[in-house]
Amino acid sequence: MKVNITHSTEKRSRTLYYVNCRVDFSEEEKAVIRARTLGDHTVAFETGWLNMSPDAFTAIPTFLLDKGPRLFGVLAVVTFFVAPLITPFPFLICLGASGYLWYSRRKALKGLEATERTELKIKDIVDKPFNLSSASSAAIPPMEQEIADNLTYVKNLITATTEAPTEKVFEL
Repeated sequence: MKVNITHSTEKRSRTLYYVNCRVDFSEEEKAVIRARTLGDHTVAFETGWLNMSPDAFTAIPTFLLDKGPRLFGVLAVVTFFVAPLITPFPFLICLGASGYLWYSRRKALKGLEATERTELKIKDIVDKPFNLSSASSAAIPPMEQEIADNLTYVKNLITATTEAPTEKVFEL
């Protein structure tokens, strides 16, 4: 088993610190995982957000994401009846702003839904990268330690299932 851990940061409305991990299992380990159906075992993460989408945080304030689409929708209806006498541009601007905010809110909510998971199945980390993220750089060492602990558990699980039982002789 070869583990590759890298760090990255991403600046959105706040800075997110990522600990990216990729586990490359040997062919023998993959065969053991498939043969012994170890892929359904899970490893849990308590530190950081698991596979946090960068779209979960936007530069748009939360209040505007929540109330903005409705507000601009109402303004679009009002300007539809009032502004056509002058020009249709206010209606189109309000309609566009409402649509953009609705889309941004939907994208942020989908990103947050994906982060509600705190467990990964072993089959989900076989040749697939995953990451833990946090809004604090101080959380990076605990996240690395948690990844190391979980992958040690996976390695021990694979090793324990490959060892043949030894014969024990005892006398009563």
